[in-house]
Amino acid sequence: VAENTGIIVSDIEQNLDGASYSYKKKKKLKMIYPHDTLVLICGTDMFNTLLSWKYPERIFAAAEIGGIFRAGGDFQKMCELKEKYEQCGAIVNIYEAHIPDISSTNVRYALKNGLDVSDILDKKVLDYIKANKSNAAAYAPIVERCREMGIKPTEVTDLDLAQELLSMIEE
Repeated sequence: VAENTGIIVSDIEQNLDGASYSYKKKKKLKMIYPHDTLVLICGTDMFNTLLSWKYPERIFAAAEIGGIFRAGGDFQKMCELKEKYEQCGAIVNIYEAHIPDISSTNVRYALKNGLDVSDILDKKVLDYIKANKSNAAAYAPIVERCREMGIKPTEVTDLDLAQELLSMIEE
């Protein structure tokens, strides 16, 4: 990832007032890129909970939803949720991803119980997070965010990107 010049690190979240919610980020991105189609890429765990997010209808209005289906997931449930989200005004596509079957829920569990996650996160990234975030549960959203970005968490070796990922965690 560090060598990929097509990836841009954004500071949008740092410049938003108040709590960092997805609807605020999507609104700001839509203002900056009014003619572009924004797509919120969601792993299975995030996709399953979109209606519980703050103002999901605003997210649906600002961005299309790309649900990532991975091996071991419940494809039927994703299709049912796709239909439900579309009834709320969302444009939804489901994509099959050939990525490791790593759930942020499982990562949270592993961290909470003191299990090793070094095979999931690059050492530099893990060291950075440990040094800057005392709550071990913070690692799991980074894994999920990497999936959304279409990269493997173990491929994130750039510390600036790690910092951006860390700052993107919803509170």
